Amino acid sequence: MITESGFWALWSMANLQQDRRSNPYPWSWEIPVGVVIVVSFVLVITVHVARAVANWFSGAPWSFPESRSIFTSLPAILTGSPTAGLSEIPANHASGTAVIVWVILLELVVLVATTWGAVVTLRRFGSGRIRGMATPVEVDQVLGLTRLRQHAHIVRPDLHAAPGRGRR
Repeated sequence: MITESGFWALWSMANLQQDRRSNPYPWSWEIPVGVVIVVSFVLVITVHVARAVANWFSGAPWSFPESRSIFTSLPAILTGSPTAGLSEIPANHASGTAVIVWVILLELVVLVATTWGAVVTLRRFGSGRIRGMATPVEVDQVLGLTRLRQHAHIVRPDLHAAPGRGRR
């Protein structure tokens, strides 16, 4: 006969197993919105970095726009303007084609890095992760050759003598 405490213990164990399979942490809207805002801001800053790199490779000094024109100068930069939003216009700035090429290259790098980071993060912390699984380092500590050799006298006492004792 199962006592009341035994019933609740069995119920919680069954619930834990079911929770691992079908009840992920409930996501709310704040986390995805925060991620979208951060990624969008990184993409905007990457446009300005790409323009600065294009200008720098053409011999102009490294320069960023003033903070109030970070968003307003985006359309001009995306059409190839190497001086949009800059307070001091360099004499030897990059061509419009160079700006567009650098914007495309750096945006692709940022998108690949962002996608890779999202995949790694979701595998580690996402709702589809496998809970309770050991890392490869933990598996090696428990099941690896080093541990087996240390405990060989316990695993196969007929083949290995215990430390400090002779062979049986």
